[in-house]
Amino acid sequence: MSQMDSQSSATLQSPSTYSDSSKTQSTRSLASSREEEDLTKDNSASPIDLECHIQAERITKILDEAIYKTKLAICLPIFVQEYRTLSSILKVEHMDDLTFIFEQYDNPLFSTSLLNVAAMEDIKAGDISLKNRLNPELGHLMYILNSYPQLRPKAEQLIAEMRRKVPGLEYLLTLENFRDMMVKQMEMTAAEELEMKMHTRKLEASNGKLLEKIQEYTKCLKEENESFEKSMRIKSEMISKLEYELGILNRDADIFLKKKIWFWQLDRI
Repeated sequence: MSQMDSQSSATLQSPSTYSDSSKTQSTRSLASSREEEDLTKDNSASPIDLECHIQAERITKILDEAIYKTKLAICLPIFVQEYRTLSSILKVEHMDDLTFIFEQYDNPLFSTSLLNVAAMEDIKAGDISLKNRLNPELGHLMYILNSYPQLRPKAEQLIAEMRRKVPGLEYLLTLENFRDMMVKQMEMTAAEELEMKMHTRKLEASNGKLLEKIQEYTKCLKEENESFEKSMRIKSEMISKLEYELGILNRDADIFLKKKIWFWQLDRI
């Protein structure tokens, strides 16, 4: 009897189990259909736009890292003096490494690295410009500082406080402008870029026609100017010739008048 009860209970429970599984399957199919719809919606752009977006994110990440490392490099002389700030953020072993590297950089004569061994040879040869020489440990120093995101606000604050122009800061500003221009360019869709190129070509064609008209007008003005100068030159020559002839006529008239007066005086005598 108990066996029959268990069978009957199993039979009674099976529709519920089936309904639960069917609900789960329907829920999953609905979720998958929504995901497919979302994917279709996300991929509504052209493959070129998607590839540009992916490349823009990748290049932006690379440029962001380069910009932040540049900021860290510019802030290094200040971080050397910010011992309390560094010691509150960095681990003890990293702080020891930084202290050692700072001492290496300030006193390269005590370094046993291969680069500074070569530097010692340069000293013996008379080259004492070691203060501007990078020690190999500086790469490790940058790696340590870059691995602590807590330093980013401090670096941003120091960069914001820098008012005077320094070569490193100018490079940083140029790099940031390049990143912003690149992101702005990569955010354009293929259709927008094509439209911009077509608009540019229309402007170039329009400018070409305008340039042709300007050249034609310039040529016409030049020809008219040459014609006017030629006409003025001819008229000037004619005026000179007429003035010469008028002078001759005045002289002949004066001689004729004098002769006439002379003969008139003879007749009276």
